[in-house]
Amino acid sequence: MKILDIVKIIPKKNPRTGSDIVLTVNKEKIKIVWINRGKNGKILNLQNQSKPITIPRFLVLSEEFGEVLGMYYGDGTKNDTSCVEFANSAPELLLMWIKFLENYKIPKKEMKFIVKVAENAKLKYNISEDEIRDYWRNILCIPKKKEIKVVWVKTPGKPSEYIQRYGTVAIRYSNATFSFFFNLLIQNLNNFIIKSREFLIGFLRGVVAAEGNVNLRANGSLSLIRIAGNKKERNFISSLFIRYLKIRTKDDDSSNQIYISSLKNLRKVKKLKLVELNLRKKQQFEMGYERLIQNIKNKKHDSNCVLKNRKSLQLLYLLSKNSLTKKQLVKYLKISDKYVRNLLNGYTRKGYKYNGLKKLGLIKSVKINGREKLWKITPKGQEFLMQSILEFGQPYVNLELRN
Repeated sequence: MKILDIVKIIPKKNPRTGSDIVLTVNKEKIKIVWINRGKNGKILNLQNQSKPITIPRFLVLSEEFGEVLGMYYGDGTKNDTSCVEFANSAPELLLMWIKFLENYKIPKKEMKFIVKVAENAKLKYNISEDEIRDYWRNILCIPKKKEIKVVWVKTPGKPSEYIQRYGTVAIRYSNATFSFFFNLLIQNLNNFIIKSREFLIGFLRGVVAAEGNVNLRANGSLSLIRIAGNKKERNFISSLFIRYLKIRTKDDDSSNQIYISSLKNLRKVKKLKLVELNLRKKQQFEMGYERLIQNIKNKKHDSNCVLKNRKSLQLLYLLSKNSLTKKQLVKYLKISDKYVRNLLNGYTRKGYKYNGLKKLGLIKSVKINGREKLWKITPKGQEFLMQSILEFGQPYVNLELRN
């Protein structure tokens, strides 16, 4: 486990204000405060000085620490000089953020809780502010005396099916010194990532939990993972996936999102447990991934030319009677040479490669007369044909041979 000395990343002056940063360092802790001076160089009165903070001197670059910074990178208020604020609707992520602040000796009484709820939630759920406060107070264990502010956000149109019943909670801690320290951590992400692969994995896990979305197909199988962000953020996240994890991403400027697709990439995502923190997204991913693998095993995902194409079943039926060349298949099926070639060897549509009958092991070829091939049905193909006849009926696949 990599450990970093905080002293090494704290500058001598505040880059924004030019104030002197004063550190009181011992073996385990650091006290940080900056001294504001006037134009004449004299120290201003104490009322204009920053509130000091005391933090652990050493940072463990663990997965857990990476997860918090990843969450904040996705859904935190960055570059704010007066506070740190994290906003999300997932209770498990909000609890992680509270725990992080409490580890720095920041109690809940010093945090500010703001719940933003779409006005359409009133129409859809008939919900009140008191119900919203009670829900989050119980979930996040907020003391009864602590105020929870509810803000109604105007939302045009009809209530969406994805609208959050209890809204999104923003947890804010106002302290300029802590904000300076925390933004310093964000600015040193590259340094942390180079030093610790554990931190990198945790960071990307946090980003996916905060800004990622799991997309499923109509049949329930996993399609892709989307991660939203501005251009700079997307470039940074993409570079981490490609450079360190060998996971390819596609950038879409029109939607301000990057996409992770293909079974190869999704297998790596699963292996590294990158969709673990957000429980709702984790459940969607696991169910979709299982359905995807099952569909592939059943030849239902990458072989629709077999399951949905009557000509392919008729082709199997012809080969169950006699072995034929491609020219003969073209003649008997009354389709083009290209169409037969696609059924035999597969084809590509919209960037996805569909396997043909040969790749699926339903037919095989034997060379005759040099380059010409004679196509034959395999035992697996015979079995598949019989199942298709039982499912669709004999007339669906029958085809009379014509001279």
